[in-house]
Amino acid sequence: MSLISLLYISTSTLSADEASHEVARIVAVSRDFNATADITGALLFTGPHFAQILEGDEAPVAALLEKLHHDPRHRDLRVVQRGPAMMRRCAGWNMAYSGSSTGVASYVMRVLEASNEATRTAAARALANLMVEFVG
Repeated sequence: MSLISLLYISTSTLSADEASHEVARIVAVSRDFNATADITGALLFTGPHFAQILEGDEAPVAALLEKLHHDPRHRDLRVVQRGPAMMRRCAGWNMAYSGSSTGVASYVMRVLEASNEATRTAAARALANLMVEFVG
């Protein structure tokens, strides 16, 4: 089995009134599911966007990603970083979440607004590194 890591960004469809409750529900369900599927990761919610790192074996991560594509709580899911991983950066966290983070929204926007692939890759790497720091 090969370990992969991916980072996606999506646009939230949650209203301000329902966001806190729904994100808490997402985290709780994700922690249970990911423990069973041996997936680790971290979630970031900025209000308008979600960003999530998923790590694990290829098949369970791909199956979860397919499920996430159909989740009505967000839209426009875009995988911005994906590849093999030598080790888990979020080891020990079935789903790390440190609360709503509007202060890091600029990192998400840099990825979404990148004008070329090199800029997008660098911005995605910076976002993933920041998310991993939250985990640490």
